[in-house]
Amino acid sequence: MPQLRFHGVTPARLAPVSRTLVDQLSEATETARDEFTLECISTQYVFDGQVVDAFPFVEVLWFERGQSVRDICAGAIHQAMREAGYPEAETFFLALRPCDYYIAGKPLARDGEGDRVGGDGISGESGESKVR
Repeated sequence: MPQLRFHGVTPARLAPVSRTLVDQLSEATETARDEFTLECISTQYVFDGQVVDAFPFVEVLWFERGQSVRDICAGAIHQAMREAGYPEAETFFLALRPCDYYIAGKPLARDGEGDRVGGDGISGESGESKVR
């Protein structure tokens, strides 16, 4: 976690910029590099009876980190997309709640508990980081 889902983007064009992108996101979110997932989703668009070129966009699923971190991450994603040849790509963030996120069948938090994100990830009842 975080997970970035790329639509209308080919893996061949994303791969060369992926290392720098993850480095920047890792620094901005204070999250280990290996906690990030980058996924290229095969996307086909249809309009007016025709198959048309896919419009590139990026979904970011993560635990909310605030406007300033979101702005830094959006800038890094925008730059990576431009370098990959997608100058007009859009990005949106979907905030997940720790109580809705399960690992091995157990929630990271209960409703109302541990919903804040620290610099090093999610803090649970013990204050110990559980996920990034």
